[in-house]
Amino acid sequence: MAVVVLSVTVGLSRHLFTVGLDAEYAAASGLPVLRLDLLLAVVTAGTVTLSMRVLGLLLISALMVLPAGCAQLVGRSSRSSLAIAVAVGLTASVTGTVLSFYADTPSGATIVLVTVAVFALLAAGRTATRAPARWHHPDRSGGEPVPAAADRGGHRPPRSAPEQMAGA
Repeated sequence: MAVVVLSVTVGLSRHLFTVGLDAEYAAASGLPVLRLDLLLAVVTAGTVTLSMRVLGLLLISALMVLPAGCAQLVGRSSRSSLAIAVAVGLTASVTGTVLSFYADTPSGATIVLVTVAVFALLAAGRTATRAPARWHHPDRSGGEPVPAAADRGGHRPPRSAPEQMAGA
């Protein structure tokens, strides 16, 4: 099953990305949108069904959602996001399995906790690095801080009626 999933993902990555991003553009480009959607659904359903029997629903759900969420936090493109998601999933699986062996805990739950911890660390890191840039200086009227993007190039959002009457 892994060979089939990797073959479909790597072999059709550009087409799947195009269909996922904009189905109308993909259809206009001549791609078989319905067939690609169906293929992706069948591969995903097969992966989940076979993996549920082996690993359990909690682990499969977590490993399909959390690594992709981690990748969206730090990835800059679809290709880098795919690589990051695979790396996070693989690393969390190996780390969780090793930790579960030494801690004598269920492996599925430990893998999920490691993956959640990675997501939490990445989300906290992103928040910490982006928070200073999000809020800038207080505006000239002494009010609340304004978003940094709002005052770039002299363009500000429209003022409310009380602000206009006060001459702010």
